[in-house]
Amino acid sequence: MYIEEVIIDGFKSYATRTVVSGFDPCFNAITGLNGSGKSNILDSICFVLGISNLSHVRVGNLQELVYKQGQAGVTKATATINFNNADKKSSPVGYEHFDRISVTRQVVIGGKNKYLINGHAVQASQVQNLFHSVQLNVNNPHFLIMQGRITKVLNMKPHEILGMIEEAAGTRMFENKKQAALKTIEKKAAKMAEIQKVLVNEITPTLERLRKERKHYLQWSKNNAEIEKLQRLCVAHQYTQYHEEVSRSAEELLGMETERDRLKQTVQSLKAAVQERGAEAAKLHDLREKEFGKALEKAKSKEESLSKELVKMNTHWKNKKSTLDKEEKALEAMQQQVGDAHGALNEKVKELQACESSVSAAQAVLVEKDKVLQEMDHAYQAMCAGTTEGGDREDAATLTDQIASSSQAAHAAEGEAERLGLRITHLEKAIVEAKKELKKSEKEGAKIQKDRETLKSAVADLRGKLQALGSEEAAADQLRAQLQDAEPRRDALRDQIETLAAQVEGRLAFEYRDPEKGFDRSRVKGTVARLVNLKDPAAATAIEVVAGGKLYQVVTDTEQTGKLLLQKGGLKRRVTIIPLNKISRHVVEAGRLKKATQLAERQGGTARLALELVGYDSEVRAAMEHVFGSTLVCDTLDVAKSLTFNKEIGRRTVTLAGDSFDPSGTLTGGSKPIGNSILGKLQELKGATAELSSLEARVKELESALAKQGSADKERGKLTAALEMKEYELRLLEERVSQSVHGMYATQVEKQESELAESKAAVAAAKAKAVEAAARHKTLQQQEAGLRKKREEKLKGLENDLKKAKKAQEAAATEVNTAEHRRKKLELEVKELEGEDSSVAAQLTASREGLSKLTSEVEAMDTELKGKREAYETAKHTLAEAKQQVAVCDKQIHKLEAENTKAEKEISASEIESKKLENKIGRFQKDKTAVRRALSALLEKHPWVETEKQFFGRPHTDYDFEARKPAKAHHLLGKLQEEQATLAKNINKKVMAMIEKVEAEYEELGKKLQVIDNDKIKMMSVIEELEVKKNEALQTTWVKVNRDFGSIFSTLLPGTNAKLDPVEEGSVLEGLEVKVAFGSVWKETLTELSGGQRSLLALSLILSLLLFKPAPMYILDEVDAALDLSHTQNIGAMLRTHFSHSQFIVVSLKEGMFNNANVIFRTRFVDGVSTVTRTLGNGPALKSKQAQLNKATSVSALSGSKAVSKGIGNVGEEGAEKKRSKKGGGTEKSARGQEKLMLAEC
Repeated sequence: MYIEEVIIDGFKSYATRTVVSGFDPCFNAITGLNGSGKSNILDSICFVLGISNLSHVRVGNLQELVYKQGQAGVTKATATINFNNADKKSSPVGYEHFDRISVTRQVVIGGKNKYLINGHAVQASQVQNLFHSVQLNVNNPHFLIMQGRITKVLNMKPHEILGMIEEAAGTRMFENKKQAALKTIEKKAAKMAEIQKVLVNEITPTLERLRKERKHYLQWSKNNAEIEKLQRLCVAHQYTQYHEEVSRSAEELLGMETERDRLKQTVQSLKAAVQERGAEAAKLHDLREKEFGKALEKAKSKEESLSKELVKMNTHWKNKKSTLDKEEKALEAMQQQVGDAHGALNEKVKELQACESSVSAAQAVLVEKDKVLQEMDHAYQAMCAGTTEGGDREDAATLTDQIASSSQAAHAAEGEAERLGLRITHLEKAIVEAKKELKKSEKEGAKIQKDRETLKSAVADLRGKLQALGSEEAAADQLRAQLQDAEPRRDALRDQIETLAAQVEGRLAFEYRDPEKGFDRSRVKGTVARLVNLKDPAAATAIEVVAGGKLYQVVTDTEQTGKLLLQKGGLKRRVTIIPLNKISRHVVEAGRLKKATQLAERQGGTARLALELVGYDSEVRAAMEHVFGSTLVCDTLDVAKSLTFNKEIGRRTVTLAGDSFDPSGTLTGGSKPIGNSILGKLQELKGATAELSSLEARVKELESALAKQGSADKERGKLTAALEMKEYELRLLEERVSQSVHGMYATQVEKQESELAESKAAVAAAKAKAVEAAARHKTLQQQEAGLRKKREEKLKGLENDLKKAKKAQEAAATEVNTAEHRRKKLELEVKELEGEDSSVAAQLTASREGLSKLTSEVEAMDTELKGKREAYETAKHTLAEAKQQVAVCDKQIHKLEAENTKAEKEISASEIESKKLENKIGRFQKDKTAVRRALSALLEKHPWVETEKQFFGRPHTDYDFEARKPAKAHHLLGKLQEEQATLAKNINKKVMAMIEKVEAEYEELGKKLQVIDNDKIKMMSVIEELEVKKNEALQTTWVKVNRDFGSIFSTLLPGTNAKLDPVEEGSVLEGLEVKVAFGSVWKETLTELSGGQRSLLALSLILSLLLFKPAPMYILDEVDAALDLSHTQNIGAMLRTHFSHSQFIVVSLKEGMFNNANVIFRTRFVDGVSTVTRTLGNGPALKSKQAQLNKATSVSALSGSKAVSKGIGNVGEEGAEKKRSKKGGGTEKSARGQEKLMLAEC
């Protein structure tokens, strides 16, 4: 991101709208006289960036930014910056999709600030966030370098310089907060120790004692209450027992005796009935085994045999029928193929006849051309034999030219050899002088060469490691590609599921709350629609019509579950419940279904039970049979109608289109539902859900695999960063080599030695060429004497005629060959088509014979299959009758046996009950007197019994004998009385009031101490971890800044070097000192430096810190004020070398600085208002255009006038330089005008 244009309106000295456009992406300069408004351009940029400290823009309040503070009619100041955002890598966060970003800030007299981004009003914080994301914080402006900032750096101490490194690394804020945190921890530690001591010595012992006393007191109170309850329960139970025994009377005794006699009579009558039923059951069993059993086995065997034969024959018939259909279709295709083959053969025969005619015509033409060629050849041979005696027959005119050319070549080669000899002498002297100078700087060159080889080795090593990791990166890319393909499909499935769920849930949703605690939701199976799966999607409409409203009914395991849901389930709508254990099933009988299937097949249709068209779990089979078991699904309306109103079938039918027939005479239907059915959508939803589950599992696998690649990516990133660093160091070293004295002389020697070798080789070649040209010249002169002009002219004419005749003959032969090739190809195609025609005809005959045979076989099998079916139906009917007889007999036998079993149980029970009554009568008489005595004693001891006895034995009272077992109560009462005697000795009845307050205070204090301790541990752990990272960051920052510091300073002041060294016998963390070297000697102090050198040193340090965290643009405000011209020029060269990826806007009054810029803006103050003009500078961009123009001029010149063209080019350059010097180093014309001027001068 860089500035393209700045628009100023009413800001400071710019009263009217001023557009400063055409900023260069790299190097821009602003110059002008003092007070002309050049710094106001920088102030407008800072104003847009959101500056809050107005002293940096030299005003006391925002009103002073308006032109003449609003007194000249201008009431607002507006500044706009248009940024080029084409490079998305350096784009602000959130603005990557904008190619241009426009930011405006406006202040109105008496009003507020107003910010706009791309024409939309925004908050100031949004503008700050935009610039902070690209390291442009105008309120801490490391990208803005003022002259005053340079002077401050010169007087810094070691720890202050270390502070600048810390600021660059971003660790200073951490250090400040760490010290504050450690002081707070130290203060809190003493207070915690004091609190801990009070807890251990005072509070904890007291709390333990009170807890023990509270436990004893609670147990004592609980025991008292429980003892009283148990005593009353035991007395009540004892009273109840006594009272029940006393209440028995003589009538009860008489009743027991009467019951005993009745039981004895019942036993005798039951035994007689058992004997009679046993005899009848034996008779029935014999009848079943002898008569009905044999008939059943015979009928069953016959039915099974016929069933197997029928299935086998039916399968064989279907296979034959399928084969017959396929053969008929194949016969139709073969007949079509025969017709096509005949047509193709006729076409090819016609083409062959036409081709044979063209071959005959071409052969006639070829014979005529051969004859003409032979005549011409005889004439040419005769001319050659009659007029020549052998030897060379070259053209005389051509031979004369060759003689002159060979003479010129010999003279030119001799001159070239002399010129090259002089050049060789000059080069040998220059090489000797250059080698002497090279030897003087040999020591410097050896050291640089060694460093270069070391860096090259490191670069090669890192590249090898990166190449080794290449295969893993390719695998990771493949995984990412697969993940990118899977994610869109996953999102599409989620959208599809959401859409389908929204369409389905409204009608199928069944929501309820748990009717009781711990309710098992698996008892509610869901709606019928969700419990079925369509086996055939084409039957979706029919299945919906079959189910009707039952499709939305809810299935439960029992009627109790349904009742709970209706009463306590909080249902939001009326529903019908289908309990699986109570629902009635209505399934079409197998015989009736088979009959319906046969009737449908006779009409050319199908009939299937609706239950067979859906899938379901076995546990909901009863509900499915209830909904789908009594309806048939037919494919056509006629089949459905005939089955419904057939007396043997008589069941409801539904067609695939949704039309319904009822035996009562009702017909429903007439239109097909629009859109997909609810079951179809539900089926689609289930399929999409299954696919989504599979796809999400695949995405997880890919993400897991990519996570495993993370370590390799980190290693690759480290290696890449290290490689870029080494390559950068190698480039810097190569530049130093090329700019050093040793490097320049080495390059010169190498170039001159290469030129010397080339010149020596060229001398030898020129001498050889001169000898060869002289020999050729002599030979050509001898050949010239033997030529005869007349013979050559005749031979030339005959030769031309011969060539024409030969070309005509070759063309005719080519035509003949082409026609012959075409004829042979057509003959082969005709043969192939004839063979194909014969083969297809034979296949057609064989297919017809096979089809006839198959038709006969199918007809015979139809007749046989019909007979088998009739025989099977007869056997099946016989088997059903036999089963019915056996079932009737079995039912009677089972009934008699069940009655006997029941009677035997009654006999046994009556005998046992009779014995019990006899024993009970004896005990009753003995105990009656003793109980009366005990009851009187109990009432006398416990008077409260008279008032409470009405509650004895009642449920949900203290005297509930069923809930509270009296036997256990007696045992527990004795145990509690013993324990209570022990506890009563040591009881503190005030403990409950004392312990509550102490425990609350203790728990609160413990929680606070634990929180403080945990926070301290976390803080110390984080501080230690960040301390290590801080030291690593400082070390890395120091190494990078130190390297750039030396490189920038050596660029600004050639022959010097600079570095940041730790203080004596210390580390980087104890402070840094600036060291300077002139040549190879390092100075102990900076006192020997001049003022300009000290400024360059401070500027180098600041720029190296900026280079560590580069910003997209930098602003330099007269940083060269204290420097001379040579140093100013070095600053411009350094900016181009080290900051090639950032935009620089430099304010300077010195020509040496702004002449290095690509674009120069000149400010003037005219009539109280600042104006700006733009010109191109002498930077690399303009020099590149001038070089292109010079190259074009020199190419257009003639090859023989190179020296003249070169002189003209030099004159043009000098003229352009003079014009630039007269106008102060630049011109106010446009770039296009400068190019035209330079071209005209050249």
